[in-house]
Amino acid sequence: NENSLLEDETDAMSLYNEIASTNRGEPTISSGEGDSLTNIGTIKNMKKKSNIVLVRTLENEDLLLDTDGTGVEWQTEYNVDFLLRDVAKHENAICKAAVYFLKKKEYPQSLTLYHHLLKYYRTKHGELHPLVGQTWHNIGTLHLRESRLPSALSSFQKAVRLRKGALGEDHPDVAVSLVKVGVTLLFLNRYDTALLTFTNALATRQNALGHLHPSIARVYNNIACVHVHNNDMRVARRAFESALDVQRGVMIDDPTNREAKMEAAVTLVNLGLLYRFRKMWGRALVLFDEAQQLQESVVGVYHESVLSTLDVVADTTTRDGNGGEALRLYKILLSRLKKNERYLRGSALILYKMSRINAQRKDWEAAMERLRLALKVLEEGRMG
Repeated sequence: NENSLLEDETDAMSLYNEIASTNRGEPTISSGEGDSLTNIGTIKNMKKKSNIVLVRTLENEDLLLDTDGTGVEWQTEYNVDFLLRDVAKHENAICKAAVYFLKKKEYPQSLTLYHHLLKYYRTKHGELHPLVGQTWHNIGTLHLRESRLPSALSSFQKAVRLRKGALGEDHPDVAVSLVKVGVTLLFLNRYDTALLTFTNALATRQNALGHLHPSIARVYNNIACVHVHNNDMRVARRAFESALDVQRGVMIDDPTNREAKMEAAVTLVNLGLLYRFRKMWGRALVLFDEAQQLQESVVGVYHESVLSTLDVVADTTTRDGNGGEALRLYKILLSRLKKNERYLRGSALILYKMSRINAQRKDWEAAMERLRLALKVLEEGRMG
């Protein structure tokens, strides 16, 4: 009867969930939790010059599985008030209901159910029990989804303490909660403490799972992103490369591992952005190209993560002084964006970028034509 965590069940690749709504030459940093199930938002105070995309999740084990482990959907004919009259009898159904409300983003309802479960578990098992620690972790996840950061931090810290007491210092679940502590500290701009927490999580995971487990790469990525904030690019590069070494090992062992490919792609983009920051365009483009190939092999050419990477490739190609090749890439991106009405604004942005390249090449007629098209697309979007 273990209330375990499930890997994020959306595509591993929805890191770039605002594709074409912002200038993808300046990617934002995402924590990996929130409205799209993988994004909670942007770290507002991240130094803009870093231009580093955080891996698709700072910790992606944030969705909850019902206690019996069957994955059976919550049955909506159940009445929540009825279930709460006898928590012991309806424990599994309450867990399913909490998951249901979480997925529906009805967080207050889910939180109420978890608080009832917490009270029940404490009474039945005492404080130092895995289910008590697990429930505090789930409560923290809900607070984090709602951006209630102090409450999230407190909940995750309780989860760490209780899980250590119930499961041992080096249990994998301890590392899961430690990473969530680090995530929350990162949002609270407490970067030094976040780095220390991620380092502790890394050691815990290595002790529990070995040095080559895929989750090790995620923690390396988080550590790298904190170093980026601190403008220590050399150390950040080493941490990204450590993450990539682990991910390449996973792909060699299992060439069909879709998630490993997508996580490696994001690390490649992050590393490429470091080189781009240093104006090492050639190295950056090699990494971006490998990332794009991995993404396309998993999700095809029209997925938002592929479109985002293509945008970064085109932007970097422009900065490298190859306007002709950049225009070719933008034309490909534009043709793909046009197949999805969600990306009308993105199409306008791409047309604007293309007009700038035309202007740099002194092709004023083409520059004006693309600006007119961009305005037309925006007007159509407003009318729609």
